[in-house]
Amino acid sequence: MDQYTDRFYELTICNRIVEINQQTLARYCNGLHGKLRKEMLIAHLINVKEAYQLVLRIKKYMEYEWK
Repeated sequence: MDQYTDRFYELTICNRIVEINQQTLARYCNGLHGKLRKEMLIAHLINVKEAYQLVLRIKKYMEYEWK
């Protein structure tokens, strides 16, 4: 997840993308896979930082649930 987020920001900066938070958040969430993307759609997030924190919590929960 860290690699995805780092690469996302890297590409945003390299391409000099300027957009509102909701557009950036939508692009970030669209790059996520399956269940993570679904969870992002139902959450009321404001920016990518919040999305990243939520993804980390979900992944931690999923790992705990599978044990």
